[in-house]
Amino acid sequence: MISIDSSGWIERFTKGPKAAQYKQVIESTKPKEIVTSVVVLYEVYKKIKSVKGEEEALLAVAALSQTSCAH
Repeated sequence: MISIDSSGWIERFTKGPKAAQYKQVIESTKPKEIVTSVVVLYEVYKKIKSVKGEEEALLAVAALSQTSCAH
């Protein structure tokens, strides 16, 4: 199991400078083997919404909802 913090997911969804590296890690790991906390979910939603709009933020949340939830 791995954990990806908010900055990693934000890089991935906004195509930041390290997006390719995060994409490689994310895509080579089964979604249920990635642990995502509720705080990460909120932070990613908030940032993506401010940068790309609500629709993109909801798509990001949908992708994150495929991972394992950590309380």
